[in-house]
Amino acid sequence: MIETSSPTASTLKLATLTLDDLAGMTREELDDLYALTRTPRIADLHGPFNGLALGNAVVDEKIKQLWKGKIFQPLGPERGVGTNRIVAKTGELTAEYELIFSLQPALQGGGEVVALNYDLPVNPPQVRAILDELKQLNDHLFLGIANQKTADGYKFLLYFALQYVCPASARLKTGPGDDGYYRTLAPFEHFDSLRTIKFPHTCPVETLANAKVVSVSTRQSVSDYPYLYNLVTRERDELFVYGGQVSGGSGAYVAKIDAYSLRESWRIYIQAPTLHHWNYPGVLAAHANGKLYAIAGNLLARIDPDTLAHRIVALPEHPGQGGAAYNGFVISPDGMIFAKSMERGKGCDGEELAGLECVERSGIPSFLVAVDPDSLERLAVVETPEPIIGRIASERRDGRDYVYLPGVTTMWRYLFTGTSFELDQDWQVRYVPPGAQPGTGVGMLGDWVIVQTNFLRSPVPLTVWAIDRRDSSRTFTFQPFPDTKISQELSKASLDLENHQVYVEDQLACRTAALGFDPDKGFSLQWETQQTTASFSILIADRKHRQIVGTWYTLQGDRVVFRDAASGRVVALSDEVDTRPNGSAISPGFGGRFYYMAQTSQKVVELSLVPAED
Repeated sequence: MIETSSPTASTLKLATLTLDDLAGMTREELDDLYALTRTPRIADLHGPFNGLALGNAVVDEKIKQLWKGKIFQPLGPERGVGTNRIVAKTGELTAEYELIFSLQPALQGGGEVVALNYDLPVNPPQVRAILDELKQLNDHLFLGIANQKTADGYKFLLYFALQYVCPASARLKTGPGDDGYYRTLAPFEHFDSLRTIKFPHTCPVETLANAKVVSVSTRQSVSDYPYLYNLVTRERDELFVYGGQVSGGSGAYVAKIDAYSLRESWRIYIQAPTLHHWNYPGVLAAHANGKLYAIAGNLLARIDPDTLAHRIVALPEHPGQGGAAYNGFVISPDGMIFAKSMERGKGCDGEELAGLECVERSGIPSFLVAVDPDSLERLAVVETPEPIIGRIASERRDGRDYVYLPGVTTMWRYLFTGTSFELDQDWQVRYVPPGAQPGTGVGMLGDWVIVQTNFLRSPVPLTVWAIDRRDSSRTFTFQPFPDTKISQELSKASLDLENHQVYVEDQLACRTAALGFDPDKGFSLQWETQQTTASFSILIADRKHRQIVGTWYTLQGDRVVFRDAASGRVVALSDEVDTRPNGSAISPGFGGRFYYMAQTSQKVVELSLVPAED
């Protein structure tokens, strides 16, 4: 018997029930529980669900190894389509046995249920004879009855339960955010303008797979996407990818992909007017106004993903210096877009990463610009004291917007007044020691600015810096890989304020590490392990279950690795997903999915977490 009144030690609270709680229940207990359910909304049935067969021991045992849940896609407030998550003979998780769902009268007991109808020509006869009735237990758990059609009508076959693969993403209400970005699971490559690379609406892999031992299943996009860089979400069924080369082929591009079918809906190109403009990745983001903004070369594009209306404007550059590359941007809470340039200089034709060494040698100052998202007019432009290579970050404090820039020698800070940028003369730190190289992107860990050296190859070990945003004379430094003879890391540190942790990598040292950070004592090494990666590592799940997701390159190819953030223990590892290393972040998506930007196959690779084979 399930009780919902005053709890005792043995009482299960309806609101906190999970799939695991239902696993050992008898048919009678499930009957009692089903009586407490409510009718779901069609809109709440979206994305993948983990599933569990219940109430019929004979049937349960036959299907539990094959059936892992369902995938739903609403088509409006009254109906939708879906499939079942089936483990194929190869061990891959596949989508089979199509269904349509809608609100219908219950076969017994009165009221409405969501009926899952399999009577479709694509299904085999034994599947077409099934009619499921689904109801809801709490905000993440659903209980259903599978009925089988006979000559005498429908008869009970079994109970089944469905739980969102990731309850945290299922609860997220998409729409305009208050931080400048669209409120969605992955609006930006590093989630926010602080560049923490922490995605809060995600779940640990054990939850996603509904298992303690986890494997990784993959599938690929239908279309090809050359020079992929990043992927963002907006609504649950939308994926948007950015890639290409602004002066090569058809140009850089933004494309929309259906999250369920991985088929392309449209593609818009961004192309420089000259053939020799420097090709270096910019970025794509989903703005709070619902539009997409992408930067490629010195071109900023605004795209309405619903109407495909778009506009492209040029940002400032120094003439004759090889074409400026604006490597990314950030957005203020008011929606203003902050971006900065870098230029190779005359006589340098190095593309992508090769051009960075020219930037350092050129001495050409960067442009820092603020752009109005509606008019695309420049609200402010300033030349920085030196070239800025790493990606910038911004924060709002006491109603004022500050932008942090890692220069080739010095960390700089500007105040945006609304009409101009003002250099903070009292806040600057020379952070690149002799022999070291300039830093990667900068990020914020509470009151501390975090940056690491050696974006370019260096014989000096990488140094991680923490600089007090209130007083730049107060700093801490740490070398996580002090015995390194050669060092380089293209990607910035990942920052976990809740756990006071900083995660760093060195691709030439072939190491990754977790550093504890104490504002009074500085850094301390928490763990260190072997891993060769050039990608940004993302942080997922809640504070107590934090995990870190990145790439791991070996001679066999590039793989995606999921680690326990507290210990460094590997909790899941994919097979090889590409033959080349990858400099992009693994992008999380709705429903517990992740996306890898494959450079060789030019595919978006979707990764799903599934139970490992026994």
